[in-house]
Amino acid sequence: MRELSLKTVVFPRDMWAGGHNAFGGWIMGQMDIAASVRIQSFLTSGALTITVSNMHFKKPVHVGDIVNVYTDVTAIGNTSITMKIDVEVVSHATNTEHCVTEAEFKFVAVDENGSPISVADVVRGNVKDKDILKLLNEK
Repeated sequence: MRELSLKTVVFPRDMWAGGHNAFGGWIMGQMDIAASVRIQSFLTSGALTITVSNMHFKKPVHVGDIVNVYTDVTAIGNTSITMKIDVEVVSHATNTEHCVTEAEFKFVAVDENGSPISVADVVRGNVKDKDILKLLNEK
């Protein structure tokens, strides 16, 4: 299920060196933070980003824009979690919303030493997200 996992505003410090648009690395970092928030909602362990694919920036992001990052868990493997992450922006100038980028992020669940562990072994006992539970049962 697609879920709003992070909402933030763009500040001047988030601009690339030219100063006109938000730095793509900053946007990608917001996506990674949103994924972390989502993962923490159903895992007791940490998780590491292992791949990012199919990322394409469609429109620039400007100072004052509101950035909404949506996550959708699409697959759960033995140690891995795959998410589709979408970034939508509400323009400060026009108050209209548009898609800025999307990508697929893959994570691996890890123990305190950074070693991969089974996702099923670290799922929170109080998970109510039916989509997460369904993906876990499909493994």
